[in-house]
Amino acid sequence: MSAAARRTARSHRWLALGFEYIEARHADFMPGSPDLEILAKVVDTLQALPCPEVLASKRVERRWEGVASDVTPLAGHTLLHCDLNPANMLITPEGGVRVVDWAFVARGAAFVELALLMPWLLKGGHTPVEAEAWLTRFPSWTETDPAHIDLFCRAFADKWQVNLEVHGRAAWAVEHAAAARAWAEHRCGR
Repeated sequence: MSAAARRTARSHRWLALGFEYIEARHADFMPGSPDLEILAKVVDTLQALPCPEVLASKRVERRWEGVASDVTPLAGHTLLHCDLNPANMLITPEGGVRVVDWAFVARGAAFVELALLMPWLLKGGHTPVEAEAWLTRFPSWTETDPAHIDLFCRAFADKWQVNLEVHGRAAWAVEHAAAARAWAEHRCGR
């Protein structure tokens, strides 16, 4: 069960929000889950949408400037949710899906959305080999220079190491950092 914002209205200092109640469950990213097909459709849909002009200043590469010397391979014009984790995909009993929590929305290279899925796939039980094999269904992954994916992979693991210092050692942060590091060790040997 969840509620999705449907309407907003402002008056003076007040902001009123109207929500839609949704009977739904969170997605399951375990190997063999039918929800992986739903995830693939969500990614395909997002990558086919035009990126709204309002996101012109929300460039994803800026988030990695502190951990990578050259972030230009991460730049692009694709609409990125940037947090397609199982809790942010609500699946209705009829098989419909609502993608929620757009707090990290940005524009950037399409492969970044896929790379950001890696820890969630690993935490769902995939090995790095299985997760990367699943990502090969997307042209935005297979057509990206592997060096650009390597760059992101290293930056992602480094950023999560920094995040541990900032967020402390909360269990969720430790688990996410470990998944990022496992991918970096598999892909880049570090």
